[in-house]
Amino acid sequence: MNVVFVSPGFPPNYVNFSRALSRRGIQVLGVGDTPVEDLPHRLLGALTDYYLVQDMADYDAMLRACGYFTHRYGRIDRIESMNEHWLAGDAALREDFNVYGLKPVQTDVYRSKMGMKSVFQAAGIASAEAEHISGAEQIAAFVQRVGFPVIIKPDVGVGAHKTYKIAKESDLKPFLQHPPKGFIIERFIDARIVTFDGLVDANGRILYVSSLEYGEGVMEFLQEQKSVYFRSVRELAPSLRDLGERIVRAFGLRERFFHIELFRTAPDEYLALEVNLRPPGGYILDMMNYSADIDLYDMWAEMLANGSSELPASIERKYFTAHVGRRYRFSYRYSPAEITERLGGMIAFQGEIPAIFSDAMGNYLFILRHPEAEILDEGVQMVLELA
Repeated sequence: MNVVFVSPGFPPNYVNFSRALSRRGIQVLGVGDTPVEDLPHRLLGALTDYYLVQDMADYDAMLRACGYFTHRYGRIDRIESMNEHWLAGDAALREDFNVYGLKPVQTDVYRSKMGMKSVFQAAGIASAEAEHISGAEQIAAFVQRVGFPVIIKPDVGVGAHKTYKIAKESDLKPFLQHPPKGFIIERFIDARIVTFDGLVDANGRILYVSSLEYGEGVMEFLQEQKSVYFRSVRELAPSLRDLGERIVRAFGLRERFFHIELFRTAPDEYLALEVNLRPPGGYILDMMNYSADIDLYDMWAEMLANGSSELPASIERKYFTAHVGRRYRFSYRYSPAEITERLGGMIAFQGEIPAIFSDAMGNYLFILRHPEAEILDEGVQMVLELA
């Protein structure tokens, strides 16, 4: 089996995926814009071959890379980047090389915020009211109808980049003067974000799910460059699980990780925000692994190799896990060495966050875990305490 992995720089999660595939006897064929001598050392042993392109946005170059692999290794079985930024390119390559997986006709809808909302609406799933921006009059009419604040963001975008919270007339004025093309305007929802994350097999069967709770949204972490904190839960509310499963079915997801974001507007009520057809970003898969002592990288590789994957019957989420991302712009009371000494076995991982993730995830990461939420939260506060 030949799997082409598309990635700039191959950050840690890509390395883990590649190594899991290699252990299963799958040939991993890498495409990226990083010279081979600069690739992570742990990756090199997992790659069967690597094709360097100067610009990953150059589709002809990506075609040549896959054409080279096809000529040398035979049929390509999967093409993946695990990154929504490259989702359209992945889909086009799959279509051109007749590879299983999402094709452009699907990704054109699923990458679009309004396309997602059309799927939600067809499935009877509530989401925040929104419209494509067509001009100043339309913006003004939308704000008149729903009131401030509103959100203006790209219809097709990655994370919270170029996302704006508009709270008053003066903030709105620049958008009325120059209505942005390719953007939407959305009712602001004053609620915490939760997620429904997991892996679905080729038959649409969900193999594993997890959920995160955010203290603040990614938009605030990104734009205000605060320290970053969010945590997983040990038990998913039945209402969240039911809605998450409905969304997975509505989008017809197959053989993919997914990262679904929702607003929790009441203890058992949710509004769908968006669906990402990829693993949750940064080190969140590692958090999921640490919460239950499992290996989702290997589970995904087994699913590709054997068509499915089975969880151990005794699996359980034994721990709450927390991502605690420090910013170098702040001075913290305790050094990493002091945190290690004080928190000891609560620390599942610590280290610098690659630059590709740092805007949204922080610069230096602690992943903490503990079976009791209150004790975990005390550890989080210690890590985040400023000098």
